[in-house]
Amino acid sequence: MEIWLSELGSGVGAHLIYFALSILLVVLFIAIYTAITPYREISLIRHGNSAAAVSLGGAVLGKRDVIHAGVFGFLRTAGVTLSAFNAWVILKGLETLRIRLDAQSATALELARWLEQQPWIERVYYPGLPSHPQHALAMRQQKSGGGIVSFIVKGGKDAAWKVVDGTRLMSITANLGDTKTTITHPATTTHGRITPEARAAAGIGDGLLRVAVGLEALEDLKADLARGLGA
Repeated sequence: MEIWLSELGSGVGAHLIYFALSILLVVLFIAIYTAITPYREISLIRHGNSAAAVSLGGAVLGKRDVIHAGVFGFLRTAGVTLSAFNAWVILKGLETLRIRLDAQSATALELARWLEQQPWIERVYYPGLPSHPQHALAMRQQKSGGGIVSFIVKGGKDAAWKVVDGTRLMSITANLGDTKTTITHPATTTHGRITPEARAAAGIGDGLLRVAVGLEALEDLKADLARGLGA
């Protein structure tokens, strides 16, 4: 790979290739690390700053000739340097990363256990639960199940929307990794633009809800969901 890059030179065509490769690497990085980090292997991109104002910081590493052949020129031309403010926000978030992730993961696990016991819930998806099909794999790779809990409400979309509409504490948004708990209906938000067949193939039904657990008290989150579940 490095030999091939070094042969590209520093022309316009080479810069375009470097640009395409850079975008590909960023996409792969986000796809992987939206779910894991070095600490607890949970999203560093989302959780790295406590305000959920997402920024991506990193470094381009490689042999000198590869970097100077085209990568440096592209970075200098494109102006992709992280702003001082965004760098500061990420650093401030990292100061409390361990404390926040420990708390969010612990609350998410207890919330998932509680949801499994509710008669209005068809199924709960959380890697920290033994019922999850990839529980063993998750526990080998992670220190916990993370802060995201998904569950299917019996009754389809109408029942799911009732839960969302009944919440008062949670924020209704597709965002995640915040200190405030959020809830969303994936079939009409994050995956609303794909076909019903594609959603079904991905296991995203009309009754599915996703909760990204924040730092609120567990009992308050239970009460918020119970209001819409009819408990």
